[in-house]
Amino acid sequence: MTEEEIRRSFELVAKLEEKKQKDADRLKQMRSLEEPCRKAMDLCGRISGKYSAFIKGKMEDFSEGRIALTVNDFYQFWTDLFVGNDVIFFRCTSRIDPKLWIETPDMQLYERRQMENVAAYKDKTPKEKYISSINNMFKKMKHNGVNFERIFLIDDSQRSDKKTLTALVSTISRQIKSGITVRVICIRSDERPTFYRPQDFGIVLTENEDKLLMYLEVGEHGEQEGGRIIFDERDIDRFEDYYLKMERKSRRIDSDNPEKIAELIKQMHSFDISDKELYGNRCCQCLNDAESRVDDGSWRNERTPRKTWYEVVYNENERLREELIGKRPREILEIGCGPGRVINQILKVRSEIRQTVTVVGYEQNTEICDDARDRFAHLGQQVDIQHYFVGEDKEGNWTPIKKGHERRFNMVLALSNIVGWQKNEERWIKEVLRALDYGGTFFFTVYRKGYELERARMYKASGDILKLKNGKNGDIMLVVDAFQGEEHVTGSYDKNEIEEILTKVVSSGSEFQAEPIFEVGRYMWGCLISKSEK
Repeated sequence: MTEEEIRRSFELVAKLEEKKQKDADRLKQMRSLEEPCRKAMDLCGRISGKYSAFIKGKMEDFSEGRIALTVNDFYQFWTDLFVGNDVIFFRCTSRIDPKLWIETPDMQLYERRQMENVAAYKDKTPKEKYISSINNMFKKMKHNGVNFERIFLIDDSQRSDKKTLTALVSTISRQIKSGITVRVICIRSDERPTFYRPQDFGIVLTENEDKLLMYLEVGEHGEQEGGRIIFDERDIDRFEDYYLKMERKSRRIDSDNPEKIAELIKQMHSFDISDKELYGNRCCQCLNDAESRVDDGSWRNERTPRKTWYEVVYNENERLREELIGKRPREILEIGCGPGRVINQILKVRSEIRQTVTVVGYEQNTEICDDARDRFAHLGQQVDIQHYFVGEDKEGNWTPIKKGHERRFNMVLALSNIVGWQKNEERWIKEVLRALDYGGTFFFTVYRKGYELERARMYKASGDILKLKNGKNGDIMLVVDAFQGEEHVTGSYDKNEIEEILTKVVSSGSEFQAEPIFEVGRYMWGCLISKSEK
């Protein structure tokens, strides 16, 4: 066989293996839904007959392990959950306006049923059985002598308002007397909570070991805006982390005396709810979440604006795989490697094509860089993550490709709109091309113009602070706080704009050629620039 025939044979085998793997992943995904559906149907059937029918009408939502509810249905479900007195453990947070606890019938009934459940638990025996069940069912949260606990999250404006503070103190006093452990954390209300930066939720375990998460959407003024019941283990694990971090930042209220409670709350110091100790690095969470959802196939059933981001990642992965199999690079540089999603894809393909690959990753964010280093530390020199930045910083200082990396790599990657973050795309691309060895390829993707609304919703759903500004030629450009406290403008392009940039880049030197621009799914353009053989 000729070398070309051998290469084509490898490509055919790889494609067949890919199809086989996709079929297996789809089957695994469908089977993974059976258990959450069964548990939810069983739980809802025991709570209330009408909820069995309600859940049947929501079956499609189980593809992501969540059910969306209106405010009324949310509190009805919560209330019915406690009617049977079989809840043995909960950890809840409350971010709603404290006045709602005493002014709305739904909240009053919910609180009463919860207190009745707490009282009924005191008569249950043997307690050791339930404690063991609690400790076994949760990966991180433990019993620690407390079955029922609530953290009230309040901001400075609420504790300075007499009516609101009175309602809060009254509610805390009632719940402590009923046997619920109460903690308080004073926060700043700089940003609205989201599903990925939650402030009002509850993690519940029943006597029959039904474990679920209840998440409440909270509006700008502390009003309820609907909620979700969640059975997905990954989401529950993540919320466990959030709760434990809030618990460490909060203060326990031991007295049920209203005057003492009010005095304690007034003395507490507030802190920024965006504190990375509380939620971790938002960008890193977003990237890891997308990688996980795309790998297991659950992204296809996402019903929130985050699906836009999942689709971007999926299509980039697919096209990257094609380029890696076709070009078989030995040394690769990724600029803006994040926690390692693309590098992980490279390592997967490496095992398929049976070729040794060395990868260098540049990452400018210290925390994300550290995460990536930890992730690939076991691979030694095969993966080298470097805390490095290429391009122009906020002060106008220019940083070139790292010394020693000129003309070294067979492939350079800059995916997920890294080019679109640059002040001068042409200059930046020319600088990156200096890292290419002869015969090498630079592959990058940028956002397509016309999808700004979808992207804005995507950033908002991820918890990014979002602004709009006028860009070149009056275009709308998005400003996102992707790194918490570091604003970045992220651009988008029509086909002519990208072609114009590429023409200017390759016209400066005959050794580079730009291939025709191609679509990478609905939202991205893909670009390839190759360097001539020596």
